[in-house]
Amino acid sequence: MPATLAVSVLGRLPDVKKVVTKEFKRAGNRIIILGQVDPQALSGSVYADTYGQRGDRLFDAYDAATICALWDALRALHQAGCYVSGSAIAEGGILLRLFEAAWGSGLGVRVNCDVSAPGRRDGLLFGEFVDRF
Repeated sequence: MPATLAVSVLGRLPDVKKVVTKEFKRAGNRIIILGQVDPQALSGSVYADTYGQRGDRLFDAYDAATICALWDALRALHQAGCYVSGSAIAEGGILLRLFEAAWGSGLGVRVNCDVSAPGRRDGLLFGEFVDRF
């Protein structure tokens, strides 16, 4: 079996109250996706693999400058106190992140997938998008 890289970081936080966790904090808060998503890019996702849909198209993570700009924007929004919870969209996609946020808070979530948007609605919910929040 090949080796697996595991990275952990420990450190002191000046103010633990400023740590952003993934669970919902209050009913009525809006959910916003930061970064672009591609509902067609399901290939290689856990969801697509479950249904035997191994394709040849993964999500395009774009170039390093774009990713750095996204991280800078996220950091600026955090410093301005513009969001109270958040999570990276990784394996399992947006739907898993919403489940985790609801489970951790005891609050529910209502999601409306715009049927006029191009692409697969399941791709929006289950797509695994690198550097999207």
